[in-house]
Amino acid sequence: MGRTPEALFIVSLALASWPTPRRGLHVEAGAPPRPMGERVLLLHVGKAGGGTVRRFLSANRIRFKEIHLRQPRGDHIRAYNRILVTLRDPTERVISAYKWEHPDGPGRTPDFPGLKRIYECFPNATSYAEAFLPSSSVSMDCAGVAWRSIGVNVSYQSEALFCSHTCRGHAYYTEQWFDEICAKRPYALRTEQMASDLNGLGPWLGVHLRSREVLHEKDSNRRNGETVTNPAALSALRAALAHEYYVHAQLLRCSANGEAQPADNTISAGFPGS
Repeated sequence: MGRTPEALFIVSLALASWPTPRRGLHVEAGAPPRPMGERVLLLHVGKAGGGTVRRFLSANRIRFKEIHLRQPRGDHIRAYNRILVTLRDPTERVISAYKWEHPDGPGRTPDFPGLKRIYECFPNATSYAEAFLPSSSVSMDCAGVAWRSIGVNVSYQSEALFCSHTCRGHAYYTEQWFDEICAKRPYALRTEQMASDLNGLGPWLGVHLRSREVLHEKDSNRRNGETVTNPAALSALRAALAHEYYVHAQLLRCSANGEAQPADNTISAGFPGS
């Protein structure tokens, strides 16, 4: 039976408006359509291995939606029945973010005006951590910059552009919808044991992992080897991040894989957070 020009026109419009694959789905040329399967939401806490997780999911053709540098909405949490959260020791995460976004580093984001003030006040990681000492000699202005940079006294809705990764920690991504997230028993992907956690991801999702290769991209940040040389300052920063440690611990407690994972050499470990 022949088709009228009007019918062909309607079909062509429908095909033109057909949605393209979402970010995170690797589509091979000529590959047949895949069923939706599990709907996965990735809460990518900055400098906690999220880039590695993103590449791993894509390599294994696992559909996912990534939330990064913005807070999830309630409909995000309700729409996805599998939630992944990247976790890292809060002090290590903040220092990593400081080095990543340093003018000498590869991750500087000009859209965040607060970054300029951070590095004007604190040219290296040690001076940054020393701002949290009770005996710190930094100016009141720079002290305020330091505390705002870790999310203290920052209104996430009105001042979210102040900083990028440093002030967007575990609380930023999860606290608003914490009960809903925990009710879904999220899967923790910890920088400190990323290899083991990635190995357990296939069974948790109920899928066969096509690739167990960790696709970590090395960066050329010459500050990677920089450390905080003042132990007291490091302790002060850790104390300043007490709420982050609390949220980190609660996320781990309610996660599906909160217990320590056995050592596993299937995936090579030892890579830094992304």
